[in-house]
Amino acid sequence: MCATLLIPAFPVVQAAVPQVITYQGRLQVNGVNHTGTGQFKFALVDAGTETSVQATATATVVSGFITGITVDDPGAGYTGVPAVTITDTTGSGAVAVATVAGGIITGITVNNAGSGYSATPVVAIDPPPSNLDFVTYWSNDGTSLAGGEPAGAVEVAVTDSFFTVALGDTALANMSAIPAPVFDNDDVHLRIWFDDGVNGSAQLTGDQRLTATGYALRADRSDVAGGVDWADIAGVPAGFGDLVDDVNDADASASNEIQSLGLSGNTLSLSLGGGAVSLSSFVSPWNNSGANLYFNTGKVGIGDNSPQSTLTVGNGDKFQVSGTDGDVYLRDDQASIRFGNSSGANAPMIQMFSSGTSNDDRMVIAHSPNFSTWGLRYEDTSDVFHFIGDNEPIMTIQLSSNQRIGIGTFTPESRLHVIENSSTGTGQLKLTETQYDYSRITFDNNARPSFWDLAARSDTNLANAYFNVYHSDGGNILSVNARGRVGINDTSPSYPLDVRGEGATRVINVRNTLPTTTSSTFNYGVIANLTQAAHTGFPRLFNLYGFSTDSDSYLSYGVYGLASNASNQSYGVYGVASTADGFAVYASGNTFSTGSYLPSDRKLKSNIRSMDNGLGRVMALRPVTADYRTDEYGSMNLPPGEQFGFVADEVDAVMPGLVKASFQPYDEPQSDTAEGQGVEFDAVNYTAMIPVLVSAIQDQQAMIDELRTEIELLKARK
Repeated sequence: MCATLLIPAFPVVQAAVPQVITYQGRLQVNGVNHTGTGQFKFALVDAGTETSVQATATATVVSGFITGITVDDPGAGYTGVPAVTITDTTGSGAVAVATVAGGIITGITVNNAGSGYSATPVVAIDPPPSNLDFVTYWSNDGTSLAGGEPAGAVEVAVTDSFFTVALGDTALANMSAIPAPVFDNDDVHLRIWFDDGVNGSAQLTGDQRLTATGYALRADRSDVAGGVDWADIAGVPAGFGDLVDDVNDADASASNEIQSLGLSGNTLSLSLGGGAVSLSSFVSPWNNSGANLYFNTGKVGIGDNSPQSTLTVGNGDKFQVSGTDGDVYLRDDQASIRFGNSSGANAPMIQMFSSGTSNDDRMVIAHSPNFSTWGLRYEDTSDVFHFIGDNEPIMTIQLSSNQRIGIGTFTPESRLHVIENSSTGTGQLKLTETQYDYSRITFDNNARPSFWDLAARSDTNLANAYFNVYHSDGGNILSVNARGRVGINDTSPSYPLDVRGEGATRVINVRNTLPTTTSSTFNYGVIANLTQAAHTGFPRLFNLYGFSTDSDSYLSYGVYGLASNASNQSYGVYGVASTADGFAVYASGNTFSTGSYLPSDRKLKSNIRSMDNGLGRVMALRPVTADYRTDEYGSMNLPPGEQFGFVADEVDAVMPGLVKASFQPYDEPQSDTAEGQGVEFDAVNYTAMIPVLVSAIQDQQAMIDELRTEIELLKARK
């Protein structure tokens, strides 16, 4: 239903008390003049107080870029995300988005820093929608609160869109009297709701302001010492007395009438049918100066017949107000409460309680009557302030006991306790550095001047984005950059882990104590496992790489292995080659061992048979002397000088099982080809020749024994 008030209706205030306002108006329903009986509701309200506040913010500019925006005033009443506009005489391109929570601007994120900005760009945040709070002075059935719709309706006839109603006429159903103090207010508006019985109740658009003051419309004439006509009073327009009739007797009893009214000096006399009343003279302590009313001596009490201060309200001390709808109401949205300077630091400006230490919990500051669980609450028994939003914990401050601060919790468990379901980029704690520098958290104590810092810096270049653990005496102990590089005593790590010993005898020391076990377990101090994706190149994987090249050292160990005290066997260095063409240990250079063993247990062998023709095989070999080509194959670290041995291909022709194809990789590839990766060559298993030599000796010994027997036989014949 669209109900429209067509013309500003006008009130006529009658002389009777309580006040009665005759109100006439005209309305249409859906564009048609309405005729019939309607249900009306009426309320006298103020003009309304705007509660929405436009937010303000300031931009931070570094080298012409908008690096951040600070919210100076979060505003109030936002129902959606407002637009953020950044203007400047020189810069452009910056883009920012506001975050709204609880009707206020909680933050502004810069999505694009723009460029070329001066030091003072202007940040404009769109205003929130208008939201007015109203005060109800009077309603037809007394049920309206804060400008809301009354419960009961008044039945009023409407003829061809016109209607007339006597507001405050208690003879009408659901109509209460209008108290005279209503008109003490400067700005009174009439609000109307209408129900045609079909479309439901609707508020008529536009409250009607009532400009007449009730006390000025009490009567047309007053007979004082011969009578005073309204037209004789300065400021009263001509014809004003025509609004109402003269005061007339409503009954026929002379004893209920005022017979005469007289004024003699400072005495006002009323003559009634049953006698006369004289009002003695009265001298007011109030004086006037222009539009000001004042007095310089005495005290004023409201609800207190013995005031103790200049103004006492509700039997208070300095100033006290008792009421349920708000004791002190500042209607000006720019109003404030100001306190004078105090000579004592412990002189409180506001006291929450008159006495006691176990008072009930109390809201110190609340948003509004409809949002009483949004604001600041105090618990007197535990001396705790709670900032709450919809009765949920925002921040808790303990004044006594543990003196802790909690964010998101009513019961903090440490000096600062934050509870939040965080996400990436919005952690429980966020530190923002205003310049291109590190955000820091500092740790120290009162006993020593040194300190620790946790410091972090972001950068578009991930190699320059660092998280550091810093000590004032030791510098950056740990440095981690956004490329996944970790440095210990190294501020510019080049690898996933870079460690500088800084003179320590052990750079990495791994220790572990394992629990007692009754089963087979595998325990590792250091484990490395490199894997390579499918490739067409020549990648090399070094799971453990050790080298020592310092010429100042007395002894250098590339890899050192020590194992002892095992209940079974100890292995200083254990190597495995799981393929036939691999080497469990490969040495490029001379090797030395104080002891050496090869597996020879019967249980490890099959097809065991005696070797024959050992001498024939040995005789087929050609021992040689030769020099290695150390100049051509320097990377193999071949021994210099004359060497004794065999040629592999000649051995292969006699005993192929003792020759193995081998590969010596170059320290650095000479080309991205197979040939450029290393040297292919044949190697001889000299140890495996020992059984052949033994067999040859046995064959030779058999021959010697046979010859010795023949010699003995020849000696015997002689």
